[in-house]
Amino acid sequence: MLSVILVFLMGILSLNAQEIRFEATASKTKAAEGEQIKITYSINANASGFTAPNLGDFNVLMGPQQMMSTQIINGRMTQSLSFSFIITGKRTGKFSIGPAKVRVGNGEIKSNNLEIEITKGTTSNPGKAASPAQANKGNAPNGGGEELFVKAIVTKTNTWVGDQILVTYKLFSRYPQLNYELLKMPTFNGFYSEDIQIAKGANGVRETFDGKEYLTAEIKKVLLFPQKSGRLEIPSMELSCLVRQRTNSGNIWDQFFGGGYRDVELKIKSAPVAVDVKNPDLAGKPANFNGAVGNLDFAVKLDRDQLRSGDAATLSISVSGKGNLKLMEPPLLELPSELEVYDPQIKDEISVSSAGMTGTRNFEYLIIPRAGGDYSLGPFGFSWFNPDKKTYETITIPALTLKVAKGSGDPVAGSRKAGATPKQLSDDIRYIRVAVPSFSAQEFDLFFLSTGFYLCLALPLLGFLVFLLWRRRQLERAGNAAFYRTREAGSQAGKRLRHAQELMQAKQTDAFYVEVYRALYGYLSDKLRIPVAQLTQARVKELLAARSVDDAHIERLMLTLNRCEFARFAPGAADDLTAMYEEASTIIQNIENQLKA
Repeated sequence: MLSVILVFLMGILSLNAQEIRFEATASKTKAAEGEQIKITYSINANASGFTAPNLGDFNVLMGPQQMMSTQIINGRMTQSLSFSFIITGKRTGKFSIGPAKVRVGNGEIKSNNLEIEITKGTTSNPGKAASPAQANKGNAPNGGGEELFVKAIVTKTNTWVGDQILVTYKLFSRYPQLNYELLKMPTFNGFYSEDIQIAKGANGVRETFDGKEYLTAEIKKVLLFPQKSGRLEIPSMELSCLVRQRTNSGNIWDQFFGGGYRDVELKIKSAPVAVDVKNPDLAGKPANFNGAVGNLDFAVKLDRDQLRSGDAATLSISVSGKGNLKLMEPPLLELPSELEVYDPQIKDEISVSSAGMTGTRNFEYLIIPRAGGDYSLGPFGFSWFNPDKKTYETITIPALTLKVAKGSGDPVAGSRKAGATPKQLSDDIRYIRVAVPSFSAQEFDLFFLSTGFYLCLALPLLGFLVFLLWRRRQLERAGNAAFYRTREAGSQAGKRLRHAQELMQAKQTDAFYVEVYRALYGYLSDKLRIPVAQLTQARVKELLAARSVDDAHIERLMLTLNRCEFARFAPGAADDLTAMYEEASTIIQNIENQLKA
C-alpha cells in the first residue's frame, strides 16, 4: 500500500514538473554575418532572477527585453514571462549558446541550448541603379517588366553611422486587377530597424513614373540606423502577384466583347540598394561621445535640492529631439562617494513614423546621501554627432548643488550653531536653610582622604582624558572615512536589513525589496571602497573573486540582486519575503567572514 502511494505522489510531482517549461528559441538557426537574430527565453510560470547565457561569440544589439503576459481561458489563469535579445554573428562558424537560468520558487531551472550557424555574408556590386524594368527582368519566367514592379525607395544613399534612413517598398502596377503575396521579406544586415505602420490611404494611389501612370501600394516601411561603416546593402523584397491579362482568343464571342482575359502569376523582386556609410571624424570626437546621432537637446533636473541624510532625491537626465534615441545608453556619472546612486530607470516617450524617430529618452537616477553637507553634482556634459551639420555638438550644464542636513542616522557629526546659549531657569537660587545640618565631624573625617575622596578628585581628569580620546577618534574618522566605512560595512548593512524586516512585518513589499537591494549594494560599496554608481555585477564578481570569495557565495549574491531587481519592477512576481531576508543576511555574513579570513 505504501509503495502505491509513493508511486502516485511521484506521478503527481512529475506532472507538475512537466507543466513548467523554460524554452529557448531563435528566429533563425542559420544566418549570414551581420544578419540579425532574435533569441527568446520563455517560461510559463512565475519566475525571478533571470541569468543570461554567455553571448561572447555574438554582438548584442539589444536586450534583454522583458515581457510578461497573463491569460485567463475558461476561468484558468496562466502567466508567461519572456526575455529576448537581438544579436548578430561576429565571425563564421557553428556556435553553441548555453542555457539561461531562472528561479522558480526555491529551485532553479535551466533552458535548452541553442545551436547557431553563421555563414559568410553575400556581397554585391551595386554600381549604377537599374531602371524598374531592368531591375525585375529575368527574376522569374513570368517577370512583370515595365507593367509591374516593386521598388525600394530610400531617403538617402550616403549617410553616417547611427543616422536615420527611411526605406519604403512600393509596388507599381498598370494592371486593372492585382493580388499579391510576400515571398521573401528583407533582412537588414548591419542595421538596427524599426517598422513603421503604413498610413491609411497610402495604397491604391495613382502616380506617374518614367512618363507612365501606375497604381501604387506601399508594401513595407522601415526606419534603418546603420551600425557600422562601409558599403551596406538594403536587400530585395520578393512578391508573387496574380494579375489579369488580356488574351487574343479565337473565340468569336471574346472577340465581339473586346477579347478574353486570363489570370497569370508573376514573380517580381526589387533591386537591392547600396548605401555608403561613413564613421564620424574620430579625430574630433569628444571624450563623452557615446554614439548619439541626430538633432538633439540635453537637460538635467534635480527634483529637490534640499533634504536630510537618508532621504532620496531623483536626478533626471533627458535627451530629446530627432535621432537614434532608442539606442542611447545611460550617461556615466561622476558623483561624490558619499552619495548612493542606483541604476537609472529609463522612461521613453518616443514615436517612430515616416518623419523619423523623435521624442525623449529620460534616465532617472535615485540618489541617497549618507551624510550631511553640501554636495556638487556635475557639471554634466553631453555630445552628439549632427549629420545635417556634419559636426559634433556639445551641451554642458553647470553643476547642481545638493544641500543635505544631518539626519538621525548620520555617522558624521554636524556642526553646532555659533552663539547658542543655554535656557535660563525660572528658579536659579534655592532658599536659605536655617536648620543645622545633621552631619557630624566624624562622618566628614571618614570621607576626607578616603578612596571615594580621591576618586571624586580624579573623575574630572578622567572625564577630560575620555573627551580627548573621543575627540581624537572623531578626527581620525573624519580623516580616514573610507577605512571606517569598510570596517563598519557589516554594521551598516545590518541596520538596513533590520529596517527591511520592519517593512516586511508592515507588509510593505516594494519598500522591503528596495531596502534589501540598498543593503546589499551599500555593503559592497563600503567593503570594496567603490561608489555605488560604478558598481556593476560583472565588476562585483571580479573584485570578490580577486579577494578569494567562494564562487558559490558570489553566485548566491548575484541571484539575490537579480531577484530584488526583478521584484522592484515586477511587483506581482515577489518571492517569499522571509526567505529573501534570511538569504540576504546569510550572504552578507558569509562574505564578511571570508573577507576577514
